[in-house]
Amino acid sequence: MPRSFVSFRSSADGRPIARNQHVRLYGIVALVTACVVARAQRLSSAPGSPEHHSDVEITWHILKPAELPAPDISKLHVPSGFRIQRFAENVGNARILAIGPNGNVYVTRREQGDVLMFRVRADGLAAGDPVRVASRSGLHGITFSKGKVYLASVHEIFKADVRPDGTFGSLDMIIHDLPDAGQHNTRTVRVGPDDMMYISVGSTCNECAEPNPENAAILRGSLDGKSRSIFASGLRDTVAWDWQPQTGELWGMDNGIDALGDNLQPEELNHIEKGKRYGWPYLFGDNQANPHLDPPGGLHKSELAKTNIPMALGYTAHAAPMQMAFYNFLPVSRRVSRRRLRVDARIMESKAAFGL
Repeated sequence: MPRSFVSFRSSADGRPIARNQHVRLYGIVALVTACVVARAQRLSSAPGSPEHHSDVEITWHILKPAELPAPDISKLHVPSGFRIQRFAENVGNARILAIGPNGNVYVTRREQGDVLMFRVRADGLAAGDPVRVASRSGLHGITFSKGKVYLASVHEIFKADVRPDGTFGSLDMIIHDLPDAGQHNTRTVRVGPDDMMYISVGSTCNECAEPNPENAAILRGSLDGKSRSIFASGLRDTVAWDWQPQTGELWGMDNGIDALGDNLQPEELNHIEKGKRYGWPYLFGDNQANPHLDPPGGLHKSELAKTNIPMALGYTAHAAPMQMAFYNFLPVSRRVSRRRLRVDARIMESKAAFGL
């Protein structure tokens, strides 16, 4: 089980100081251990305001565990009133799940570049083997609206009719010029309650100033793909989002910055609103400053914090949330001792209520 450990500080004059004799960092150094690469960036110490100097100690681990078999269903726990069963197996590297208009279950597989359809029995489990209903390189996002299916690959959005048997008609490419991918090459697509298409485009990097403003953003466009604009920005990689059913408000889970430590940054639950910016790459969490990177032009992070929206709720760092959904009824079997988030006069209870 290979693992690498890095611990460092940046002194007041910008000279890196090695800790625990694990590694010395000068500028950018790569530490390679058992085919695992840990990269540490020198903390910014450019001349000017004290805000542009850093003295931060960061410790993180890179762990590549052995592949494990599927867990024993009997050992998984869900809240009172729910049950968990094995729906299907041997699916491969499944990514995004969606329920079609006729109740079939669809799953995208990025590595295979396809979409599988499962017909569902009366008991809610898969009825036999899946059927491949679409195939395009890098398929990831999937959503349904008014008898149509929308599929997202790295640069493209496809649209097709959903036939009565649940299979898809011919795929029509309605968008072909989504931004280049880089580090985050998955795209998520949804149709909002306003009958507009929403597309999540992740950043090309862990932390950098993006030259294309459509990266690290959620885009909003017409269902024919002919027009689009930036709905919200400063979102490193918001793969998962959903609309609150009663209010129509958009909420999303953002995958946070790496190399800030084992417990930083938290994955963010954000209330995503039109025209708002959410911190990345210069701020994270509760608008904490990212010590690795300074804004251009001598702009202070404290100034950015006045116009960037902090997270509404934090989740376990590096958990990489993939999907989220609002549920209209939650049986509460025990009181919640963790902090709560109020959503339009309703309480969405975190961690303890969900048995996490």
